[in-house]
Amino acid sequence: MAPLTNADYSAHKHHMRADPIGRAEMRAASFSKPQWKAGMQAIEDQFDGAAVKAAIDAATGVTTTNALSKAMHEAWMNRKWRT
Repeated sequence: MAPLTNADYSAHKHHMRADPIGRAEMRAASFSKPQWKAGMQAIEDQFDGAAVKAAIDAATGVTTTNALSKAMHEAWMNRKWRT
């Protein structure tokens, strides 16, 4: 839930431009810079790593390491959004 920096926005934009579908959708949406930043910040706010770790800990009944919860979160995100 950290505020994104200009470097974060730039990296996200470059990532989307590298994907033909993402690039086309960005052009079609015609977001202003403040809209782009607000949308990316909303995603950052929703996917707070600490909240995910707390949810994993509560569901499993054990305290997981940060590395394990991050790996589990990454595996879920990869499967959910890249397949």
